[in-house]
Amino acid sequence: MGTFKPLNTKVFTKAEPELSDEAIYWKKFTAPAILKDFGPIDYIDVNPNDPYHFAVTCSVRVQIFNPVTKAVYKSLTRFKETAYGGKFRHDGKLICAGGDEAEVKLFDVGSKNLLRIFKGHDGPVHRCFFCINNSQLFSCSDDKSAAVWDIASEKIVAQYRDHTDYVRAGAVSPVSADIVVSGSYDKKVMMFDTRTNEVALTLDHGAPVESVIFNKTGSIIISAGGTDICFWDALAGGKLLSRITPHHKTITCLAMASDGLRLLSGGLDKRVRVTDMTDLQPAHVLNYPSPILSIGIESNDKVLAVGMVDGLVSVSRKIEEDGKGKTPRIRYTLREWRKREQKLREFEPLQEADTTFTEKERQMMSNIDRYLRSYRYSKALDVAMAMYNTKRKAESVVTLLQELIRRKGLATALAGKDDHEIAKILKFFSKHIGNFEYMPTLIDATNTLIDIYGEEINDMPMALDACNNLLSTIHDEEQLTVKLLELQGAMEMLKIASDSHKLAPNSKNDYSVTTEEFPSTL
Repeated sequence: MGTFKPLNTKVFTKAEPELSDEAIYWKKFTAPAILKDFGPIDYIDVNPNDPYHFAVTCSVRVQIFNPVTKAVYKSLTRFKETAYGGKFRHDGKLICAGGDEAEVKLFDVGSKNLLRIFKGHDGPVHRCFFCINNSQLFSCSDDKSAAVWDIASEKIVAQYRDHTDYVRAGAVSPVSADIVVSGSYDKKVMMFDTRTNEVALTLDHGAPVESVIFNKTGSIIISAGGTDICFWDALAGGKLLSRITPHHKTITCLAMASDGLRLLSGGLDKRVRVTDMTDLQPAHVLNYPSPILSIGIESNDKVLAVGMVDGLVSVSRKIEEDGKGKTPRIRYTLREWRKREQKLREFEPLQEADTTFTEKERQMMSNIDRYLRSYRYSKALDVAMAMYNTKRKAESVVTLLQELIRRKGLATALAGKDDHEIAKILKFFSKHIGNFEYMPTLIDATNTLIDIYGEEINDMPMALDACNNLLSTIHDEEQLTVKLLELQGAMEMLKIASDSHKLAPNSKNDYSVTTEEFPSTL
């Protein structure tokens, strides 16, 4: 007599894809911690100095968090109306922020004291930045202007009113204290030189500009608006170097990472796209639960914080490798492990390719095999359905049904059920019969169940209702199949027509991403 082989539920799981080098790099980050605020996260900025505190601008305050403990380190609340764009100075000791009060406020991070108030704009100030000389500020306002301020005197050094709509984006050059850039909803990006008080460059992005940044060397201006990201050569008169379309919804924020080697872009499609700056090719995708409004990342990727529309902030840190090139093992107490697992269940649902079993599930799987070994098919089915009801492990039920069909014991397993049990089984069939992997097995099981009970289902109200739902689901699947076959036929006709009429030699294809020669300055 042959040996007994336990059920193999992995036959219905997909093979895990091979991880690219980029995916391996981003897996070095810790599991994200989720913080909750009371409104949309307008802006996030990470202090470039250890311990890399990050400032979250939301509602009427700017909160500074510790990336290790995820606790509030400082809270700046000297705002009567909504605050915008809290930004650290390069040394991390000062922070500036705009707001609906049409003012730019300067705070001391250590004492939380309000040091300066810059008045001169006529509309809300959405973005403000410290110039590289640390003695001036640059601000962008809804009054269609951008201004450069002297911090010591609180006076305007230069103000530019060349835009025709809200100015919601800006950046300062990382190499020159005299060069600033603004982006407006009039679809224009303008570069100003404070030495001449004139517009040095005017660039047409083609959509309302949501974010503007410089590359590390200050030679490339990167603008985002709509679904496009444009790369402009600031040294060659604003020549458009490339235009890429990494998102399918509006791009809201940009950030440079990996010391200028990677570009992060966040959008309303709930994704952060990583672009390789050496060839402008997509490198990786990070998924989030809500539309993204802001990204904050330390230049060497020590801390990554992502702000979302519904007030969520996702924070993760890169795990440093020791001298031997191995990632140090993090030790947790039992209570910490339980809390960590609970957070992972809430915010990091497993992918379809992952198959994990707890100790209780392993025990239930062993019970299924034990009942199969003793030919107690009905009991094995009850255990599998109980496992599905608690953990939604559909593959365990389908695997068992397949084995029972092979053993010619499915009728025995389905016989003797009451109204409630039959209804549960039919609901399972209705929910999963559309899965092409499960469909052959579930169709056979449905036919067997109908053969056993037949007209008796009419006397079982719960089972009858579930049976009607199953018939409706099957009808919908039939209609979908017909439409797909019609679509397949139409596509085959188009393919035949295209094969019979060759494209002209000088015809050009239209691509959503166009890339010209990119200079070595990247």
